[in-house]
Amino acid sequence: MSGLFAEVRHSDQVWRGAAGTADVATGRPVTADMRHRIGSITKTFTAAVLQQVDSGQIGLDAPIGRYLPKLVPENAVTRSRSGC
Repeated sequence: MSGLFAEVRHSDQVWRGAAGTADVATGRPVTADMRHRIGSITKTFTAAVLQQVDSGQIGLDAPIGRYLPKLVPENAVTRSRSGC
């Protein structure tokens, strides 16, 4: 897959977004309703994010819209480390 899709939930609010190509052979686009099990790669993904935080490239408590401004609305709700 050469694209991404995401879903953000907060209480009863849900935001979904997608960009890119799901199947490069056919050109089928990624859609926001797609689902993908990440299974055992969650530890790898988390480690990669924390390495970026450690190097100062991203902020763990920063709004995701800071890094994906065209994909995530500016007022999107994100969850902090404290779970608030």
